[in-house]
Amino acid sequence: MVRAGVVKHPGKWKESGYYEIQNPPQRYGLVNVPVLMELLGLGEIEQLQQVRAQWAESLLNDTNQRDSSWTESIASGDQNFVEEVKERLGMRAKARKVIQQTKGFVLKETITPYIASCDGKKGLLREDNGVYLGEC
Repeated sequence: MVRAGVVKHPGKWKESGYYEIQNPPQRYGLVNVPVLMELLGLGEIEQLQQVRAQWAESLLNDTNQRDSSWTESIASGDQNFVEEVKERLGMRAKARKVIQQTKGFVLKETITPYIASCDGKKGLLREDNGVYLGEC
């Protein structure tokens, strides 16, 4: 929401994970803080809050550009994680490809133009103006 211009800092967006880490709820949080702390090798929530704040500040001071590996992909991470996501998606991931990038791997769909299969011809309007699957 920062990049969209809704708020100037992620701490101002109450529905964000950043806000929840910095202001832990009494009950029913969405972020699994103990697991996150374990994954990051942190022992105290104060450490997590400090690390997260430093990370957010460094990103805010950066160019504030979006990272297409996160915003244009179905999954982003190491090869094992991305392939596991693809496997779990089953048939829904049939046409998607695992692609290696400079910072890891992503699961993406191939981008095709919307009208790639149509010849662009317009027919006359008539009472029976049905178009069947496979026709343009």
